[in-house]
Amino acid sequence: MKNALKFGLIMGTAMVFVFLISFYALGGNLNYSMSEVVGYASMIISVSVGIVLTHRVIRRENQENGLSYGKAFLSGLTVSAVAGFVFGIFTILLYTVIDPDLNEKLTQGYMEQMKKGGATQAQLDAMTEQMKNLPDFYTNPVFQGALMFVTVLLIGIFLSLIISAIMMKKPAVSGQSE
Repeated sequence: MKNALKFGLIMGTAMVFVFLISFYALGGNLNYSMSEVVGYASMIISVSVGIVLTHRVIRRENQENGLSYGKAFLSGLTVSAVAGFVFGIFTILLYTVIDPDLNEKLTQGYMEQMKKGGATQAQLDAMTEQMKNLPDFYTNPVFQGALMFVTVLLIGIFLSLIISAIMMKKPAVSGQSE
């Protein structure tokens, strides 16, 4: 389990760095479509790598006992939960310390994209009104952090189901080698 915790911390930190690099590489000019692609890709890649590395270490350390599907899934779930926790805490810090005006910037950027997409003034006004009527928790940093935790966790559950089936290993039979 310590390997899953270690790789979860490493992969969560990797997601934070990928976000920061992409955020600052764009100079704060948020291209929302590209940001989403980079964000989800970094989550998928980071969690996948963390799960695979954890499974490889467990398999190497327990060659005679193998790696059951259940143990593989549990270790993948742990990697995902820890990585999600790290990214969730970062998200809270992002909205409170790093860039407290991020919600306003995101809203402005979304409205700019609508304008570029040919939205009429009536559509822009309707969207502005709709955004004003959103419940406060949608812009709450803790809610945003929890949402990122759950997002990474759900991605990790899906990936763990698949990767665990591939990486599981039956116990070694005495007298046989792999």
